[in-house]
Amino acid sequence: MSRVLWRLVRPLTGAVILAAVLWRTGTGPVVAGLRSLDWGTLALGLLLALATTVASAWRWQLVARRAGPRGRPANRRGRLLPVPAPQRDAARGRRR
Repeated sequence: MSRVLWRLVRPLTGAVILAAVLWRTGTGPVVAGLRSLDWGTLALGLLLALATTVASAWRWQLVARRAGPRGRPANRRGRLLPVPAPQRDAARGRRR
């Protein structure tokens, strides 16, 4: 599948699944759930999302620094294609 087609298929698949769930359950539960939220809950959710994003970015920055210039391209590929990498002994840097 080409990249352009894949970029279109993924969000459309999510939208179709969401539409099917809303069609089967109705919009009542979704609207009731949104009405039950207050500003404090929304602020807490945004704060947690921000903290998670910052922690994740910090972690990947540490991983990239540790991997050095040679590890960065492989690291990017690893995020796009979840293929198991060979395990390394962290203390010795050798493969198991």
